[in-house]
Amino acid sequence: MIQMLINLLKTIPSLGRHSFQVAFLSAQIAEKMNLDSNVSFLSGLIHDLGLILPYEGKTLLDEIDDTFVIVRDTPGKPLHLHSILGSFITDYVEKLKPISPIVLKHHFPASYLDKTEENLISNIVFISDQVSRYTMVNLDISPRDILIALEDMKSFFFPEVFEACREVLNMEFVQWQLENILAGYDVTDLLNDHVRNCPDCDKKDLIQIGKIVSFIVDTKSEFTTSHTWRVAVFSKKMAEKAGRNSEDLFIAGLYHDIGKISVSYKILEKPAKLSDEEYAIMKKHVYFSYLILLPYKDENWFLPAVRHHERLDGYGYPFRLKGEEMTLEDKIIQVADVFSALLEERPYRPANTVEKALSMVREEMKKKKLSQEAFELLESSLEDFDLSSIEVGREIRKEIRTFVDRVVEKFGDYVL
Repeated sequence: MIQMLINLLKTIPSLGRHSFQVAFLSAQIAEKMNLDSNVSFLSGLIHDLGLILPYEGKTLLDEIDDTFVIVRDTPGKPLHLHSILGSFITDYVEKLKPISPIVLKHHFPASYLDKTEENLISNIVFISDQVSRYTMVNLDISPRDILIALEDMKSFFFPEVFEACREVLNMEFVQWQLENILAGYDVTDLLNDHVRNCPDCDKKDLIQIGKIVSFIVDTKSEFTTSHTWRVAVFSKKMAEKAGRNSEDLFIAGLYHDIGKISVSYKILEKPAKLSDEEYAIMKKHVYFSYLILLPYKDENWFLPAVRHHERLDGYGYPFRLKGEEMTLEDKIIQVADVFSALLEERPYRPANTVEKALSMVREEMKKKKLSQEAFELLESSLEDFDLSSIEVGREIRKEIRTFVDRVVEKFGDYVL
């Protein structure tokens, strides 16, 4: 689970580098203070994940010139919207619940906090976040200058947290690692010790996380509000009809478009035909999905997820596979993906009816691009299926709104 998150962050370079710096430094400071360095690492890694979670139709993250800009979050109060959204994500996933309060309070000054281990770690993430911000904005800043800058914020941190940070920043090892992370060097080995000690996940966890992933992917564009969930549900129903593992196909559907998280809104929402360059970027989402999901390469659902744009005639992408090189599971998700897309409105065309979408998929089957067996499974799956029931986004939006309201009510004046 954590390796998949690291791979996802690598596809959003600026957010990734910031998150890796904060995770690494938080773990170093916690170790210096004899606190749980693995919890500190995980909290630092996830602390800004709320930036990619849509709220009221938009996310807070806007990639501009390889920097990240918070466009809807005001840093005037200690509780930021992205902190609440990040706390929601960790609270939603059972095995991440323990760090939800840490993520929520990672901008709280020490004066707002009792001195518990949880709050000390939250304060560690806060000071690590500030150090990373200094290094990202001032590329040539020295550790001495960072410490001078932090002096102006000294009252925001517990004395022992500030002192531990000062000692850690004086270590050349830490200085050079922060530089390497910022330079974009591969940090996998650096992070692996902590990754090994983080909670692993089973299929139940993957489905839970997959619901959030599908929501993030689908709400990046108003034209794909239920696409991923539909693909997952269609694939599951088709697998059941075929006597195949429906849970695996459901997971494949949930994660198949995870690479789109790194694709620009301007491309996803462009009202005209994409240029060749834009289309190449759009196609690359499946490669990013491959990279992000690689930790699960031995799972049965991995290949169907990353082969959803392959075609029987060998003219799909990214592997240019032909029919005989693919499994029925691969072909099921290909049909489910095309059918789901045809049911949705696009900037350049209206949504198709079920009958029209089926007719168009049938034409692709006749052209030997999509599997006849998979198409027949789709047709039979639709006979006893209510398409209007496929909607998870509305449910998650309601849960997010309730969570935000509850936090705002609890913390009152702390909130932006």
